[in-house]
Amino acid sequence: MCSVFPYNMTKHQRFKGLINFRLRQSSTSVHTSRRRILHLEAMAFQSNVVNSQPPIVTQYTATAGRSSVWSTNVCDCCEDCGICLCGAFIPCILGCKVAQDNGDSCCLPFLPGAMIALRTSIRSKYNIEGSVCDDWVIMACLPLCGLCQLAREQKMGMNRSPTNF
Repeated sequence: MCSVFPYNMTKHQRFKGLINFRLRQSSTSVHTSRRRILHLEAMAFQSNVVNSQPPIVTQYTATAGRSSVWSTNVCDCCEDCGICLCGAFIPCILGCKVAQDNGDSCCLPFLPGAMIALRTSIRSKYNIEGSVCDDWVIMACLPLCGLCQLAREQKMGMNRSPTNF
């Protein structure tokens, strides 16, 4: 019998080494079998792979007219005395009216950050130049003046048609 173990090992050591060798060999064959099964399962799911990409569609939107600016300045609060008094003494009512006139919920002004979103919505509705950062600065630093400006813009905007995209 030809042995892969050295002759100076005892019979017990050779037997133990042979068992360990067989265990390693059987565990690699189990590992290989598992790998084959996983490979076959992966091959079975390859029939569901998408072979083509959807076509690329490029859309361009044209603006109706030029961008405009706010019809009144943010600090022109006293230009409309009714809006000014409402904004000074009962801003929650004015905020609800501005939100409802914009098609939003009356509860919108009571949500944190919602007045910034409302200002951005009105700015885009009437195609007014500006950015979300500008809206944040106005509504964070001058919230009542910003609210009055929104109400004045809506009041003047009723005479012109909004740009909806």
